Amino acid sequence: MIRAAAGGFVLLAALLLSPPPRVTADPLRGERVFQRCYACHSVVAGEENLPGPSLRCVLGRQAGALPGFAYSPAMIEAGRRGLVWTRVTLDAFVVDPQGLVPGSAMWIAALAAVEERRDLLDYLEQTGSCPVAPGPAPKP
Repeated sequence: MIRAAAGGFVLLAALLLSPPPRVTADPLRGERVFQRCYACHSVVAGEENLPGPSLRCVLGRQAGALPGFAYSPAMIEAGRRGLVWTRVTLDAFVVDPQGLVPGSAMWIAALAAVEERRDLLDYLEQTGSCPVAPGPAPKP
């Protein structure tokens, strides 16, 4: 009984002394996380000759619809079916690209850490306020 109480006390002390989980995202940390993506993607205007599409102004963009980029047929079809890049859909994509868009050319390992994804999304969101250009209308 004493051993169980002591174990409970140690657990309670550890919980009370540990820092609370971070609730807000940090775009500066997100920029560091983005360095893992930079071999294929950019957020710099005009920097578009990379293996992956530009992620500048990605939020609000229809999937597979950035003019001038040769997307996989799977990504084009996902956009036609209505996939738009929001914080929720991008988060799901970086967790499991093939799960969200089977057949996508995205092959890199998923970002599993929730905080890293939150920071990355804040960074992408702050890369510029861009007008949302309408993409092709989804096919019924």
